Amino acid sequence: MCRARVAVMRNPIFRTSLSSCRAAGAQGMKGVFFLLTVAASWPLLSRTAEAQKLPLTAPVPEPVLAPVARPAAPVRTVNVLIVALDDETTIPQSVPSGDGPPLTAAPPIAPDIPLTAITPARFNGMIPEWRAYAAKKPKPTPTPDARFFAIPAPPSTAPLVSGGRNSPPAQVGGGVNPLDNMPPVPLPLPPRSFTPTGRAMLAALPLAHALTALGYADVQATAPDGGPITRALGERRLPLSTLATLRDSLKSLQGATKLPEALRKTSINVATKRAANAAAAVGQATGYRAVVALYVGSFADGTSPYAVVLGDSANETGEPLLWSETAANEAAARETGATSGAALLNKSLEMWPAAPASLRPLADVHIERARAAGTAGNLDVVRDEVTRALALDSSRTDAYILLGDFLAPTDLIGAAAAYKRAVDLNSKDGKTYEKMAVAYANAPTPDWTRTLEAGKKALAAGTDTASLRIAMARAYFGRADVFRRNVNLGYRADDAEAEAQIQLDRALQLSPDNPDALRLLARSLMSSGRVTEAVQTLDRVMPLFPKDIDLQGQYAQALMSLGDRKEATFSAYSKLWKLSANTTPQVDPVSYAALVEGFDEHVFALGKSARLLSDGVATGSIARESAFLQLARLKEDMSDAEDTISTLIVPTGFSATAATARQFAATLMNQALEAHQTFLDTGQVLYRGRAAELYRQAVAQLNMARNAK
Repeated sequence: MCRARVAVMRNPIFRTSLSSCRAAGAQGMKGVFFLLTVAASWPLLSRTAEAQKLPLTAPVPEPVLAPVARPAAPVRTVNVLIVALDDETTIPQSVPSGDGPPLTAAPPIAPDIPLTAITPARFNGMIPEWRAYAAKKPKPTPTPDARFFAIPAPPSTAPLVSGGRNSPPAQVGGGVNPLDNMPPVPLPLPPRSFTPTGRAMLAALPLAHALTALGYADVQATAPDGGPITRALGERRLPLSTLATLRDSLKSLQGATKLPEALRKTSINVATKRAANAAAAVGQATGYRAVVALYVGSFADGTSPYAVVLGDSANETGEPLLWSETAANEAAARETGATSGAALLNKSLEMWPAAPASLRPLADVHIERARAAGTAGNLDVVRDEVTRALALDSSRTDAYILLGDFLAPTDLIGAAAAYKRAVDLNSKDGKTYEKMAVAYANAPTPDWTRTLEAGKKALAAGTDTASLRIAMARAYFGRADVFRRNVNLGYRADDAEAEAQIQLDRALQLSPDNPDALRLLARSLMSSGRVTEAVQTLDRVMPLFPKDIDLQGQYAQALMSLGDRKEATFSAYSKLWKLSANTTPQVDPVSYAALVEGFDEHVFALGKSARLLSDGVATGSIARESAFLQLARLKEDMSDAEDTISTLIVPTGFSATAATARQFAATLMNQALEAHQTFLDTGQVLYRGRAAELYRQAVAQLNMARNAK
């Protein structure tokens, strides 16, 4: 009461009233208590004179309903790629940018921007749309999942369709959702990078939206010919056979549900294992941990069957999810199927363990599988397993080297590219530089410049072998040929050949009997006019490369230049034309004269050798089995000689009678060899005598041809 009294007494209104009361002097103490009561009930008294002019009450705001509090969707840390597959799906049949080893590493899989809000429920027609908004926040301590499987924020203006992982980054602000103050009107759909086609793709889009609504920040739906997979194929991070395997496995999985109980479980397990392995390969190549391989069957009798394999690319495991949706139409079945599928997937994903701390052990497994496949001679498996190992760990130089080693016998350009990737990671690996130089030098279209670059780096790294020096010698010889064909650079040809000779001398010093070095030596001797030495060198090399067309041609030309070994010259050209499948050989008149003379000597020698074999068997000096083997080789040579002389075009100016006589001589000599064969089989002397008579007639025809004008 005392405090209230003091407050009232200090009030100017109270003082004015008190003065009036005292002047009146009538009410005394009653007036005082009345004023105290009024002051205590006054809520807001102004301390200024102007306060007496204010109204006694303030305006009250209009009451409104508060918005309903909705719980925010939790942010899931697993990124999800939905691969839509059905009978209408187009499976790529070739690598988009050429075959070969991986060109780039798999997409980085580390988190950058965490999502803070997800707003659903925007519809335009039948396609729901979900928006995600991001805000910059300090990165938390990374978890194993976060280190290896990223959650890059999807752009706020792009749908969750193919191409999203390489789209522009999300608009980053202060965590404010710009849709909060917008009226709930249908939003126009943003432009799509493709038109969804196929049952599976039409079902994958609402499934992606439903998973996004459950809090999965990085969800993308794609087809085998969509952006992420096409990029992975083009960059050689995904084996080409994976997609067909994935679709066929899912189709088998769906068909297994109709099998008898005794077969159903086994069929489902087999199909799931194959599909999970393929799905893991897709995830490793595209940077997604969870791969949802979705196969949708035909809508019939109001039902859409779904076959899904959820693959974990971090552990290379998977599980099947099979269900059917019944609805009035296919569009409604897709919406309910998306709801059911999202719930099933979310239940499984919530039980996933954290990703392993390192994916290197998994890469080791694939490299060992590649080695085993290489031992078995299965190059396709080698390529696929190495590709998967590199998708997991792109720093594995041993994987690139292994791939190059297995590609080298059939694809030298691909092998060189694999070796190049290895030395890019380890520039001090001289042995791999040597392999790269050899691959460039021996390719169908050799690259002399890259051969020399790799060779010099190999030498700088301390690697010096005969194969490296031979590759460099070939490159310098090749450059000399190029210089000679260019009038302005012809003066540099001699310098290139001199450098090639230095490399060749070093190769022969390191390996004197190396056949490749001897081949190059013969070329060097031929170019310098030392024909006799070149032929002697090729005599040593030819038995080592009996089917080498280039070497056979070099040998034939060397013998023709030598001039004094006509029989060997004819045999060399006969083998050359046989290897090259030349059915109409033609040479200049001088060479023709040398060849037919060599033919005469060759046929005469073959007949004489066969007669000596029969004589040896008759006298017991040669074993019958040995004679059989030698005679078989003589018959093969005679058959080749007959084919050559029959197809060799006779130049103008040469006697047609002589050509006919030689062909007849070849026929007679073949009959003589057949008679020798019968003698060896039966031991009857009659056939030996017949062979001798045929041999005599064949030689007579040869002499007739040699004397013809």
